Formats: sequence, C-alpha cells, structure tokens
Amino acid sequence: MRAALSLIASALLLADMASAKNLVLKNLCGKPIQAGVLQNGQSTPTYYVVNSGASTTVSLAANWAGRTWGRIDCTTSADQASNLQCGTPGTPNPASLAEFTFQGSGNQDFYDLSMVDGYNLPIEIQPIGASQGSTKYICGSPTCQTLPSCPSDLTVTTAEGNLLACQSDCSHYNQPQYCCTGAYNSAATCNGGPYAPIIKSACPDAYSFAYDDTTSTYTCPSGTATGYTITWCPNGSSTPTTTGGKTTTSKTTTTAASTGTGSGSCGSGLSACGAACYNPSQYTCINGSTLCPAGDQLCGSACYSPSLYKCSGGQLVPV
Repeated sequence: MRAALSLIASALLLADMASAKNLVLKNLCGKPIQAGVLQNGQSTPTYYVVNSGASTTVSLAANWAGRTWGRIDCTTSADQASNLQCGTPGTPNPASLAEFTFQGSGNQDFYDLSMVDGYNLPIEIQPIGASQGSTKYICGSPTCQTLPSCPSDLTVTTAEGNLLACQSDCSHYNQPQYCCTGAYNSAATCNGGPYAPIIKSACPDAYSFAYDDTTSTYTCPSGTATGYTITWCPNGSSTPTTTGGKTTTSKTTTTAASTGTGSGSCGSGLSACGAACYNPSQYTCINGSTLCPAGDQLCGSACYSPSLYKCSGGQLVPV
C-alpha cells in the first residue's frame, strides 16, 4: 500500500511539473536587479536577486495569473531603506510591468507590458517554445527597448535628484479623464492624458493607459508556450538622465529622461504647456496650462469631446 501511494504521489508530482509554466527573469542591465513576482489577489510578492547578465527561472502553476517587475538598487537592506522606489509598484513608485494570465479565455495565455501607472526600466517578453503567429500579437514578443523622456512634473527622484521612475498622468494627477474612471470609463471617452501618446510612441507594444487594449494585448495558445522570458534592459544599455535641466548619471541606470520645464527643455517636435511637454499634432494647450487632445474642449478642469459631451454650468453632460 505504501509503495502504491508513493507511486501515486510521484505521478501527481510529475503531472504538476509537466503542467507548470516557467518565467525566466533575465537581467541585461548594468547592475543587479530585484525582480518581484506577485500573483493576482495576493499582497506579498516573492523577490529574486538577478545579477547583471544572469537569469533566474521561476516555476508557476499552469493557470497562474500575476505580474513581475524589476528594480535596480533594491537588492540589499540598505538599498531598500534609502530608495523610496523599492517595493510593490503603485502610483507613487511605478515600475515597468510584465503581466500574465495563463490558461485564460479560450485556453489562451494572455500577456502584456504595462506602463499604465508609469515605468522605470526597458523591458521585453518572449514566449518560450512558441513561434509567432499570423500577427505579432499571437505568440509575439512585446518590447520597450528605449524609454521616452519624462516630463518634470511626473518624475520620481532620489533626494539627490537622480531619476528613479516616471509616473503616468493618471498616477500623478489622479483625474478621471486620465484614469478612465467616472464619465471617462470607456475606450470612447478616455485616452489616458497628454503623456500617454508619448509613451505609446516610444513603446508601441506597451499599455500606455487603461483602454489601450487593441495594440497592447498578446495571446498564445496555452499548450504552445512552455513559459516566458522577461528581459530587463533588452538592448543591454543605459544612458544618463536629465533632472531639472541638470545632466546626471541615474542611480538606477534607466533610460528615462526628464524634459524639464519650459519650451527650451522640451524634446524635438514638442512644445511646452505650463510644466508639461506635448506633441502639438495630438494635443492643444488651453489657457497656457491645460493639455487636451486635439479637437477637445475644456469644461472646468476636464477635457471633453464635443461629439460626446456638452459643458453646462461647468459640468459635463452627455449629448
């Protein structure tokens, strides 16, 4: 009986191993990273230190769903005590996210790169053992190899002024028109704010706001890919950053850069609106301080499309 139970247990273990999926956490940045892995519905991540040029494999359940991220200068207790950006990503301390749902609808794996709250490192996802399908969104490899410039109002910095991460309009301003909430809770009414298209231009494979599904969601048949490789700094390089107009070498060696304040500090093709930089072909500066999508109007502090809403007494009313 004991032998039979042992055989059954071994068979179950082998079955579990066969159905498991691997996340390969790969670091091509110039310094060690602390990689966090967090299952949906849980609050405590599991952390792995991955040295520069190395990788670590994490085995997960075949129906796992969650996210992973990487941080530099968070690998020791001293780092964690002095670096406000360490820990689980959120609106105050964003990180570039790789998100997964294994065995989702239609027995598909769903995966994406998300910069909805902001970003900190270049990142890429590659399916293991699966070839790209008829489009890049089927078993393809979403990537963000070069981060966009970060407007000065969205920067997350150290006490010394070095850039740690860049927030999104939603995470910084918490406005419904940026966060796709309230009257803006649909793809038709929300575009994520003035910085979302700049993120999208630099990282077209990544989510730049909540309803950026069409060009950001990737799938792969669950039985095809045995796992996924997440690579930080996939181009293997990092550049100095600019913070407040002063060029420094970022402690986190991210490629994010601050655009500073004023028209002279904005990048090529961008204009200044208050403290923010924007693309004039996509946005309009109203009253010298408020950015709205081109063609939109301002009602109080909210941008709106005249084809969808009208402004009555400072309040938006559906047409």
